[in-house]
This record gives sequence, C-alpha cells and structure tokens, in this order.
Amino acid sequence: MLGRVYTFEREGASSERPVSAVAAEAIQTSINGRPGIHYHELTAPGRPKPVFAVLFPDVAHKQYFEDLLGPALTQCRLRINIVHTLEEREPVAENPANEQPVSSGSDVGLFPPISALAET
Repeated sequence: MLGRVYTFEREGASSERPVSAVAAEAIQTSINGRPGIHYHELTAPGRPKPVFAVLFPDVAHKQYFEDLLGPALTQCRLRINIVHTLEEREPVAENPANEQPVSSGSDVGLFPPISALAET
C-alpha cells in the first residue's frame, strides 16, 4: 500500500466554497472512478489548510492519480504540499524461528499524528 498526506490551500482570490470541499472535488476528479484509490480528510471541514490522506494499491495507481491531480488543482486554483509519504515496504524475510509477527490490527503508525500535520 502506498499513500500520501497532502495539505491544500487556495491560490489567489478566495471563493465562497470551503477549501476542503474544493480539495475533495479535485481529489475525486483525479481518482476519475478508478477502483483502488481511497482518500479521507484528516482535519475538520472548514479549515483554511485541510489535510487529506490518499491511499493507492500500487505505483501505477499513484502515478495515474498524480497525472490528473496537477490539472485539477490548476482548474480549482489550489496548491498542495506533501507532508508525508507512505512507501510500500519490502517483504519481510522468512522468520527462521517460525514466529508470527505481533499486530494490533490497527493502522496506528502509518501516518504522523494529526496534531503534527494541522497548522493552528
């Protein structure tokens, strides 16, 4: 699984629509109905610099999304900053002791804490 965490902000004159609504629209346009790409807003709607996480199943999906995101941002008059990238990890080598890895089953640790991403 690959992912990126983006902040969005307006470029130029402001609009009546909240930045988070415009950013979600740009993300949906960039996904373009392609299965396997998922996103979630990590901050409360209405913030001037909303934070979104976008997850991709592989590099091809990530590239597809990013190829469409640039033009969508230009049209929406938004700019982004990448605040975190989740890279696919190499497969773990066989455990010679046949021990099973311990997992809590949660996604804790995939992204930095929201408090570290959101500007006050």
